[in-house]
Amino acid sequence: MNTATIPALFILAVFLTLNTAQAKDALSAEDRKKAAADTRGHAAQAMTEKRLQSLLQKYNTDGNQQLNWSEFEYHRRKQFDRTDTNRNDWVAVDEYVAEYDTRLQTQLNEAANSELKKVAKHFASIDSNGDKQVSKAEFSAHHQKLFTRWDSNKDGVIDPQDSTPKTAAKQAPRSMLNLPNAQTRKGLLKIFDSNKDDKIDQQWEFNKHTQAKFYTIDANKDGLISWAECLDKHQHELEQAKAKSHFAQIRQTYVRFSALDDNKDSRLTFDEFQISGKRMFNRWDKNQDGVISRADIGS
Repeated sequence: MNTATIPALFILAVFLTLNTAQAKDALSAEDRKKAAADTRGHAAQAMTEKRLQSLLQKYNTDGNQQLNWSEFEYHRRKQFDRTDTNRNDWVAVDEYVAEYDTRLQTQLNEAANSELKKVAKHFASIDSNGDKQVSKAEFSAHHQKLFTRWDSNKDGVIDPQDSTPKTAAKQAPRSMLNLPNAQTRKGLLKIFDSNKDDKIDQQWEFNKHTQAKFYTIDANKDGLISWAECLDKHQHELEQAKAKSHFAQIRQTYVRFSALDDNKDSRLTFDEFQISGKRMFNRWDKNQDGVISRADIGS
């Protein structure tokens, strides 16, 4: 062999090696095409800073603020191995559900704790004189301000004729507990519209709901709501919400297992498990540049 060709062959070998390494870091074009055409699972949502940071915290290993396919697949493999408790290289439905349930319980508890922080802040805002308890007058005044803010034409009814307040949230933050948010029109209707006519009458719906709510929270019937009474009431409601969400999520996990089990043999292989992994990665890589990063925010 001509010795002059050795450097050229060396360069070619390095080039091929680098390209092989890069290929592992990228989701293939064929996999992208299949993932994009697969309609199973949740619909795509916009990438946000919060969502990006959550993905990076969970999957990114080198701290470079972007996530490539090999990093994502590595953590997915670890998750699969954790799920495969008997180490037979396939996952049964009970293993699949149990692994998800462990993570779900943590997420539900975190969501409940987050809601309790909001309740504490809300209680302080209603307690106008700062005496650590809420009177009927304070409770009523707070809720009347809420009604007035939404009843823009001042006709005593909140309906589609009223313009949305500038202070209203455009969309309630997604919550695993699916609790209504009175800062959105949809949440307001869910709370106060008792006859489900897409309107809230001030006298017969809003005021009666407010009175009943005060009565049920005021456990000792002294005409005042203490923080302990407020906390006890909301903790009970949150436990109910957690139980309802837990059942719905676990039921959906069985559905998800069946959807991923492509050959319907009741065994989930890693390749089948990665059907959802490829779909997830492709969905969050909004600009299709091969990595999930800040460049995908807003899309």
